[in-house]
Amino acid sequence: MNRLSFDTRIKKTGLGVSFFGYSYEFKFINSGGFESNSVNYVGHVFSIASGFQLYKNLYAGLALEKIDEELWVGNDVLENSAPITNIGLFFKSGRFNAGLLQKNIGESEFPSGDPLPKPARLSFGWGGEKLKAALTVGGDPDYTGLGFEWCLSDWFFLRAGMESTGDDVDASPTFGFGLRWGSFGFDFSAARHPDLGATTLSALNYSWGVKKAAKAPAPKKEPKPAPAPAPAAPSRRRVPPAETSKMPEVPEGEKINIAVTDFEARAPLSQSEAAFISDFVRSDVVKTGRFNVIDKNNMDKVLAEQGFQQTGCSTAECAVQIGKILNVKMMAVGSCGQLLGKYIITMNIIDVESAKIIFSDDVSVANPDDLRKTITELIGNFIGSVK
Repeated sequence: MNRLSFDTRIKKTGLGVSFFGYSYEFKFINSGGFESNSVNYVGHVFSIASGFQLYKNLYAGLALEKIDEELWVGNDVLENSAPITNIGLFFKSGRFNAGLLQKNIGESEFPSGDPLPKPARLSFGWGGEKLKAALTVGGDPDYTGLGFEWCLSDWFFLRAGMESTGDDVDASPTFGFGLRWGSFGFDFSAARHPDLGATTLSALNYSWGVKKAAKAPAPKKEPKPAPAPAPAAPSRRRVPPAETSKMPEVPEGEKINIAVTDFEARAPLSQSEAAFISDFVRSDVVKTGRFNVIDKNNMDKVLAEQGFQQTGCSTAECAVQIGKILNVKMMAVGSCGQLLGKYIITMNIIDVESAKIIFSDDVSVANPDDLRKTITELIGNFIGSVK
């Protein structure tokens, strides 16, 4: 079996092209122990695929394939060819992901009359820091696959799994490993099937276009505003830090690099409304004069080049990843929504180096006209905690 594939990303759309070739030879032995005949089975699959984001954590994929097969019995050959279409959906939330695949939409059989299977398969995956697991089930024919990957280091991975086709054949174990060195990667797997015997598969891959973490762009300078009148006191409560961590001391006159992500929108607020609130937070942090704030457009450009989606990033783990890409010391993340007629805004400040929450607070306000002043007070509370 031979496979050659290429994939790339154009803005928010992924594109891929692959070629897969395979061949099998079956030999027939007569009663005298001599080879009487042989059958050769040769096939090629060429595919073009595209993937794109449908909504927040939901993605879709479409693949167009052309299958060509030849069955040789002596000097006689039977040829089959058919175009097929595959579609899939993929959902990811935190460390959990799920996928649904429907293969061979349209054509039900080869021109020769041989049927084309139309399997639908459902997969579930979980990815931890060291251990990853996946389960796939489906039909036509019945299939069950279970696999694990254990990360021993940044460059070495061990894999093990089990496959069963549900046709009264015992499950087939699989083993393998992966190596990563810079932009290069090597993968190897071995399996033993009750009918086909031992099989091995090796893959060599190379990735390009990934850049090193960019330096923080020059912050956008804004004139220092006149002191604003004290805002009306909103209904609010203080939230203690999730992990015990002190705010780092800042020498007099030194500014800290910080970035503010788009806050997560919670019903009934939309993501565009959450973006306005994020802009208010970003603007007020700039006005304090204590921080170098990454410009929103520059931040989006750098993250897009790295293929990183920041919308809905409200966890410390996600903030640390973005912070390392942007080369900043602190990240401001949060969420906003409505509860019992009041706007609720929560903000966490993450120290990128320690991955700990060093400041956490939330505010609530019933009158939309007081929303802007309430955010100013929220930022004032944060600045008051900086030594």
